[in-house]
Amino acid sequence: MKKYDAVISLGEKMQKLGISHDLFTYSIFINCFCRRSQISLALALLGKMMKLGYEPDVVTLSSLVNGFCHSKRISDVLALVDQMVEMGYQPNTVTFTTLIHGLFLHNKASEAVALVERMALKGCQPDLVTYGVVVNGICKRGDTDLALTLLKKMMENGKIEANVVIYSTVIDSLCKYKHLDDALNLFNEMEKKGVRPNVVTYNSLISCLCNYGRWHDASQLLRDMIDRKINPDVVTFSALIDAFVKEGKLTEAGKLYKEMIQRGG
Repeated sequence: MKKYDAVISLGEKMQKLGISHDLFTYSIFINCFCRRSQISLALALLGKMMKLGYEPDVVTLSSLVNGFCHSKRISDVLALVDQMVEMGYQPNTVTFTTLIHGLFLHNKASEAVALVERMALKGCQPDLVTYGVVVNGICKRGDTDLALTLLKKMMENGKIEANVVIYSTVIDSLCKYKHLDDALNLFNEMEKKGVRPNVVTYNSLISCLCNYGRWHDASQLLRDMIDRKINPDVVTFSALIDAFVKEGKLTEAGKLYKEMIQRGG
């Protein structure tokens, strides 16, 4: 907070010294007010700069979107975006992604998903970051069907390829909500698409397989990741060791523990 106060204080000193602000400095001060949740001051400054003939750019407007979201003024921010478009401004991917994040923050998942489609209609193609925010938000809510549908749309679109982070997020959610077969199918699908899984992907599947008592399949995944030079971590080993202990396979659990120590886990 202090750094925003310092910037605003510096702006006031500039005014007293007769140093004029330009679009760049006005945008900085608007961002500072938004970060401090002082939206009314940010809007007042926006009005002032526009009266002086400065046209706000997409960065300035993105700051306002962020400020409205953090102040829980979701209906106002949606109106602001519409107004931006009417005024001839083209909100960019950053603006939309900020808004989508804000919608999820305030439990408005359906509006966030709808906004992704709206972005495309406005001529702003969602990028990987946008899809990542949406997929993460949906998965946190446990709506795995919607996450899979969105992933399918990404694939059908063909313009954006889902990366390992997005696949891993959906796989983890499927595992948490006990859709193991769907998680394994998606794992195979990402492999076919040439997306290399990471330790997070494997950990989700191994933990889930262990929870279902499928320790043999989990062990096979461990060997698979080691063969592929993907280093297992303490989470990987802990899930398997716990599964072997519960099955009464103490010898196997001991071997895994030793291997974990040797690997520095």
